[in-house]
Amino acid sequence: MKENKTSYKLMNELKNESIDKLISKIKVIKSLINIILKIVDYHDENLNNLDEQSENVYYGNLVFI
Repeated sequence: MKENKTSYKLMNELKNESIDKLISKIKVIKSLINIILKIVDYHDENLNNLDEQSENVYYGNLVFI
């Protein structure tokens, strides 16, 4: 009976370790996703700025025509 308790305890420890590892992997993935989203947001913001600049130039040319 003592062997069963010991093996049960070991199984619980292994399970807890694997859950901790899984949680840490999820945190890393979440951080990477946040970094990617910031890069995409920055890229979109730059594209919007370029669109506004090109519109200003376009409308500016219309004014001079």
